[in-house]
Amino acid sequence: MKKSAASPQPAPPIGTASLAGGQNGVVESGTSSANHPNGSTTTPSKPCWNSLRRELCLGGLIVKRFRVPAQIQQMILSAFEEEAWAESIDDPLPGRVDIDARTRLHDAIQRLNGRQTHRLLRFRGNGNGTGISWEPRRPVALRQTSTLAVLHT
Repeated sequence: MKKSAASPQPAPPIGTASLAGGQNGVVESGTSSANHPNGSTTTPSKPCWNSLRRELCLGGLIVKRFRVPAQIQQMILSAFEEEAWAESIDDPLPGRVDIDARTRLHDAIQRLNGRQTHRLLRFRGNGNGTGISWEPRRPVALRQTSTLAVLHT
């Protein structure tokens, strides 16, 4: 008697749950893979900074929009755009006598990471106050334990 091959199990459904700040996270039913809500498993490779519109985008989603000029943040984003979004760049901010360069860069990084419309990017200092890097954020994956999954941070 031949053993028949077991048919593959269908993948559990994936949905989204509202998170703090109006963001969506991936809700998974019994799986540990981190997929995006649109079904994609990859992140677009590089952001795009449109200085005329003052918009930072990744994969067609607006990460950050500046309604009023934010000269220091915009200077950093322009430097990344000029460098074709290299993994890291040297501090592009001009020196000022009245402000510590490390503190100024640290504050700018904090502001770049804050108030993102879609929290898709994370900016980091290089540890010695002379450079900055970026990386895509990993999507938040939640295991569905009931009919309503809620994230508490």
